[in-house]
Amino acid sequence: MDYTEFRKYVEENTRAQGKFLEKATVYLLDKNVSRQSSAKWPNSRIEKEANKMWDMNISGAFTSVA
Repeated sequence: MDYTEFRKYVEENTRAQGKFLEKATVYLLDKNVSRQSSAKWPNSRIEKEANKMWDMNISGAFTSVA
C-alpha cells in the first residue's frame, strides 16, 4: 500500500480526519486569540493550517506503519 492509498483508506474508513481537524481548529483559534489584533489570522488561514497539520499527521502515521 502506498501513501496515497493509505491516506484515502484512513479518510474514507475512519473518523480520524474529522476529529483531528476539529481539535486542530479549536487549538489554532485559541492560539489566535492570544495574538495581537494586527497579527491575527483570518479563518481561511486557520483552516489551511489545520489541513497542513493533518497532512503532517497522516504522513507520520504512514511512515510509522510502513
